[in-house]
Amino acid sequence: MVMTHDSVLMVTARVDSSGARVVPVGEVVMDTADRLRGVLLNALGRRPTALTVDLGEVSFLDSTGIAVLVQGYRLAVEFAVPMTVVNFRPPVRQVLELSGVLPLLEGEQ
Repeated sequence: MVMTHDSVLMVTARVDSSGARVVPVGEVVMDTADRLRGVLLNALGRRPTALTVDLGEVSFLDSTGIAVLVQGYRLAVEFAVPMTVVNFRPPVRQVLELSGVLPLLEGEQ
């Protein structure tokens, strides 16, 4: 018997005069990271005044998810859009701390 686990990720975005807010809900892993990447790129393409990524509803983040966040950050820098990642659950915070990208994503450059 083989058991599989299908990862689920929903991502919403709001872009208005106060900036953009991207909220993923679920797991940001290899199977779902492209969904987050697409929403981030779309939001940044609209050149918001700032971008906030709220990870409060992300239950798990793997290296693919980290890569998407770093890619989003690099593009935000290129577009001169301040990007901040907020509301980390403890397991997600730990992964970002261990990878060394937490200070970058929290805006502590």
